[in-house]
Amino acid sequence: MTMQNDHQIIQAIGEGGPFDPVQAIRALARLVASAPAKEPPPAVMADPDAAPAKKRPAKDNTAAE
Repeated sequence: MTMQNDHQIIQAIGEGGPFDPVQAIRALARLVASAPAKEPPPAVMADPDAAPAKKRPAKDNTAAE
């Protein structure tokens, strides 16, 4: 199988056309395996010793009469 065949299988799945489930799973697995892994940015990682962030007070949604 080539990347072109993998893309055709994935396109057939997206269009709702007929496809072989075994080939589809293999094509999707190859696609996922070839995707570059991304590391989360350092700002996303939480500091376990940090104090929890304060929540904003809830807005008053009652209508003024």
